[in-house]
Amino acid sequence: MAIPPSTKLLGILAMNVMKSLIKPKAIGPGDVIGLVSPSGPVTHMDRFEGGIASLREVGFNVVLGKNALKKHYHMAGSDEERSEDINEMFKDPNVKGIVTTTGGYSSSRILDLIDYDLIKRNPKVFVGISDITVLLNAIHEKTGLVTFHGPYLVYGICGMSDYVKRNLMKVVATPSEIGNLEQLTEWESLKGGNASGRLLGGNSSSVRNLIGTEYEPDWNGSILFLEAFMKEPHYLDREFTHFRQCGIFNKINGLVVGKLNKCIENEFKDDPMDLREMILEQCKGYNFPIIYGVDFGHACENLTLPVGIEVHMDTHTKKLNINQSATI
Repeated sequence: MAIPPSTKLLGILAMNVMKSLIKPKAIGPGDVIGLVSPSGPVTHMDRFEGGIASLREVGFNVVLGKNALKKHYHMAGSDEERSEDINEMFKDPNVKGIVTTTGGYSSSRILDLIDYDLIKRNPKVFVGISDITVLLNAIHEKTGLVTFHGPYLVYGICGMSDYVKRNLMKVVATPSEIGNLEQLTEWESLKGGNASGRLLGGNSSSVRNLIGTEYEPDWNGSILFLEAFMKEPHYLDREFTHFRQCGIFNKINGLVVGKLNKCIENEFKDDPMDLREMILEQCKGYNFPIIYGVDFGHACENLTLPVGIEVHMDTHTKKLNINQSATI
């Protein structure tokens, strides 16, 4: 039976409303930050305690998820325990923002256990990096909430540098236009052009885990940002092949590559593939611009990047500009 045009229109409108952009409230000194461990366990208590001290120095109060320090194999507790902490932090009206403690390998296991309707009704700042990329993009895809690719507790917030603190607070604590993202190191133009689109992405392996699932972001018209750590060039070449063959490169408007630290060839060290050449080869035939070496990733000082917010990239000036706020 054919669906009446009016019913189709209502369905389209409902989908647009469901996925409309939601900005969380800005957080600032005096607010309560909830700490959760959605993936791996906390293994360095000195850095854990140092991260809490850094948050308190900025002026935040801290509350710990009841399961955040648990350990279950390579995970911080069972799937139910880890997802419960996330749901409880979004539900708690006293918690104004949520910071992840560390990364790991198991964020994907809890995607089916997160209460996305709850998150949509209680939007909050949610910050993480590495394997937490899975959650950042899935939550944005399911709810429209802007999430934040930035430092987590034991890496980046512990011993937080002025650069990291300045950029974190500018993005999550200031409901005003972000402007040009601050360059700490030299960024490179790999492929010329200008482009605008929603920021989507993060750790390349974690992004790859979302492909083909209901949590995969809508890449159409986006700016894809990717970083990797300790992945040999031949492994990254395989990942980029997967992105290309899945059609992601047909949909994006631009590519921003962060730090590829310790991505050194060992298995084929007699004839190592150059990372820049690999990226250009994989992106051959596409018109989107590419900026390389941007300040985000592992073992480096990180910008805080709002997932879901539109960014403009200009390879001539090697700048990334966000002409709006990421919070309200």
